[in-house]
Amino acid sequence: MIGSSLVAAELWASASTARRAEGLRARAIVAARRSFALAELCEGARTPALSGTVRPTPLTRRERETATLAAGGPTNAQIADTLSLSERTVESHLYSTFAKLGISDRNQLADALGD
Repeated sequence: MIGSSLVAAELWASASTARRAEGLRARAIVAARRSFALAELCEGARTPALSGTVRPTPLTRRERETATLAAGGPTNAQIADTLSLSERTVESHLYSTFAKLGISDRNQLADALGD
């Protein structure tokens, strides 16, 4: 199991590097996230391909909290009310979350947060 996961992690790492070189930042982030998720299954194995991959920036606690609520379907105003934030702050958290996860809209949140 480790062998196939490691090969898959290296392939996603290579895809991330290639996509970043092509200027496809969002796709590079998605590939890097997949690479690191698979690499975690490999008991700390490190390879040159994995070492060269840029680790995705983790979400802050508040970004994750906001994104988790948004994935469930409420509006920004409803999320703001629930978290005692301004609607603008919710928008800012979601914008940052989308960039960090390499996604472009709310419909992709549930899948991206599930990784």
